Amino acid sequence: MRNLEAGTKASIQTISFYALSDERTRKEDAEKEKKHRVVFGGYAVPPGGVVTTYPYRDEAGELLFEVLRLVPKEFRQRRPNGKGGWTWDLEGTRRVLYRLPELRAASRVLTVYLVEGEKDVATIEILGRLATTAPQGAQGWAKMDKACLEVLRGQRVVIVPDADQPGVEYLRSAAADLVGIAESVLVIDVRTLPTPPGVAAVVKDISDWYSTW
Repeated sequence: MRNLEAGTKASIQTISFYALSDERTRKEDAEKEKKHRVVFGGYAVPPGGVVTTYPYRDEAGELLFEVLRLVPKEFRQRRPNGKGGWTWDLEGTRRVLYRLPELRAASRVLTVYLVEGEKDVATIEILGRLATTAPQGAQGWAKMDKACLEVLRGQRVVIVPDADQPGVEYLRSAAADLVGIAESVLVIDVRTLPTPPGVAAVVKDISDWYSTW
């Protein structure tokens, strides 16, 4: 399974502001980080920079906003300002399912996986399946325009929440809204998925599980 992962790495864009050396102490690293943090969209960005950009588009493919994943793990959101630049918030922006045009283009899909986060969408796609998520994970479902759920009408939806309390809330909210839209709604508890023999791992999400293989 792991050999499939190589196909996704070419799409990851990395901006490195400085490279850590093995000789630096933890204290020196902390001081270096403070000096090298830069203002990016009005926010201080960690030295690791932007690792991945996730575009959210409407049904017609028009860009609505982007989510940027940083290193260390942080997220920023931005939307086009109509002048070739960006506004660094989602105020007044329609929030939709990730991969909405792809979902709309799939005239009939046996199963769509609803996960918690864009990274988990990428993991499901590595496995050859169609997946989606709400923007900003578990907290973003309530703010999402539920009209976009029409792309899931008649589809079989499998919800794969994170194994924590926010994941439980995400599951409850999503399942309730999909009643009467999806043909069926199933749930996968990632903690029950099989791992390789002899591998003891704490699995918190579908990407954790995939990494065990």
